[in-house]
Amino acid sequence: MYSLQALLKKDKKFRGGRDEIVRDVHDFSNHFDSPESFALEAHEILLKFPQQRWYLKQRGIDESVERLWLGWYDGWYTFPIKTENESITGVILRAGPSIEKYYPNKYVVLPKGHPQALYIPEWRLLKQARHVFVPFGIIDAISLNMIRLASAAPIYGQTTHAFLFDGIRKNIHIIPDQGEENTARILASRLDWRGHVDKLPFKDNEKDVNNIFLRDVNRLQTALAY
Repeated sequence: MYSLQALLKKDKKFRGGRDEIVRDVHDFSNHFDSPESFALEAHEILLKFPQQRWYLKQRGIDESVERLWLGWYDGWYTFPIKTENESITGVILRAGPSIEKYYPNKYVVLPKGHPQALYIPEWRLLKQARHVFVPFGIIDAISLNMIRLASAAPIYGQTTHAFLFDGIRKNIHIIPDQGEENTARILASRLDWRGHVDKLPFKDNEKDVNNIFLRDVNRLQTALAY
């Protein structure tokens, strides 16, 4: 089986330029019939080798592995991109701690140029909700889903593109990390009546949703109670 970690050890050129590294990660797509087969294979690997769940446990989201079909493949954690009818059309990869130093960008989306704009952990919850909460991180979106809040995250990170949310005609609450407030304000203004900015009550050494989720889930729920 193709092994990215073995390649990194054998060929030092993959420790250099970003283009070479990212192009190599996208080769994952060539070894599977579809994004769905890749996502399911990664999920089965994670179930078979539960010791690889340690990073997800550290982030407090390991209980979502089975429900959200999270996976692990050769050092990368995988997050399936699903459509409203639960079809898997793409995969978001997050470099695990053992390999992230080789990657300027820890997140990669497969296939390259995936057309779906948002990672939505649970479509059913989103359709039922009156309020949708939008952090700019995948793990943050899962953290919100775990406390049963409808969430969505742009698959390519923070954005000011309101058209990505054209299919969501609800109150959309942008939740910025520390330092992302300006981006959140611009996006909210472009969403017109739907757009709101919810600044979280961060304490020392906290910068995002997941930080508060891990430290004080009640504080997070109170801050986002509607």
